[in-house]
Amino acid sequence: MLKLTKKVEYALISLVHISEQEDGVNSSAKTIAEKYLIPREVLAKILQQLASLQMIKSIKGPQGGYQLSCDVNSINIFDFIEMLEGPVGLVDCMISHSCSQLECCTIRDPLMKINSKIIKTLKNITLDQLR
Repeated sequence: MLKLTKKVEYALISLVHISEQEDGVNSSAKTIAEKYLIPREVLAKILQQLASLQMIKSIKGPQGGYQLSCDVNSINIFDFIEMLEGPVGLVDCMISHSCSQLECCTIRDPLMKINSKIIKTLKNITLDQLR
């Protein structure tokens, strides 16, 4: 089955939530986790990764939390997925050439066409379009 990982799903939910806040309003991990039923430990790691990618910034203190630090209009879903999870491909041979069936595979070319269309679609959707 072709689907986004929970990590990507939770990261997208978090980014959309944070981006919908008014300027200067912080979003806490606790609030996000409770509102969207995301395990807090998992969310904390995802938010750390988003901060290390400079997509959000962490604000310390009693009123701390997270704020957006990137332009969600300029980041497409494809790039976002690759930043979090690495290369995107329907099957392993789309991202690696170590498949033992490359020489005799009859489905590689049609799958490459499908993979290309999926990538093109993901590249045409920016994060701000998820709001």
